[in-house]
Amino acid sequence: MAAEGNEAPATRRWQFSLRGILSFTAWAACTAAFARLRGTGAAVLIVGLSACALNCRGDLSNWQLPGRRGGKTAYLAWALLLASLFLPAVRGCSNSSIAGWQAAGACAMAQFSMPDPGIEHRWVAYGYYSMLNLANLLLLLSPWALYRARRGKGQCYAAALGICAVAVWSASVDDAGGLLAGYYVWSLAVLCLLSAFPLGPRTMTVMVLAGLGRLFLLPPIH
Repeated sequence: MAAEGNEAPATRRWQFSLRGILSFTAWAACTAAFARLRGTGAAVLIVGLSACALNCRGDLSNWQLPGRRGGKTAYLAWALLLASLFLPAVRGCSNSSIAGWQAAGACAMAQFSMPDPGIEHRWVAYGYYSMLNLANLLLLLSPWALYRARRGKGQCYAAALGICAVAVWSASVDDAGGLLAGYYVWSLAVLCLLSAFPLGPRTMTVMVLAGLGRLFLLPPIH
């Protein structure tokens, strides 16, 4: 009988499974393919939808409301949103930078003006900017949504924010070079806030279809 001190050590679990490595490799290949087809700006949309897919699977449940970590995720989103307002977000005329709060204000003003008849696909662009404004409105309403989510509600808010998030993350598809740090921080804030709410399969399906439509069906939006 072997001595107690000579017992074989417990088998350690691998940190990464073979399935996980193969899945990540396939995901990276698909992301690179989309980036090649629609430009490097498409990677923002792909990463956002991928994180939401993990959310839909339940992989982010430990960081979601009504748990305490879900509140921390929402607080992080608010901090990122506040930072994005003061960071340069868009390149303006003469290569000048426009702060996030200025870009948000210009986008909001476009909501109350009729599209220029001389702009091609003007109504498509108007609808797209409407989605961006709705996303900003939902961000402003997020404290109310946080209050409801802590009481087991907020599914409709998460569904609406998820659909609007596709518009936010796809802003870089046509003109990634014209967007600066503030835009990417804003996109991350939307992702953090959305990650605090569990997403259902129907919402995820609509988001994926909207993302594919934005990549391959809608004309360039400026």
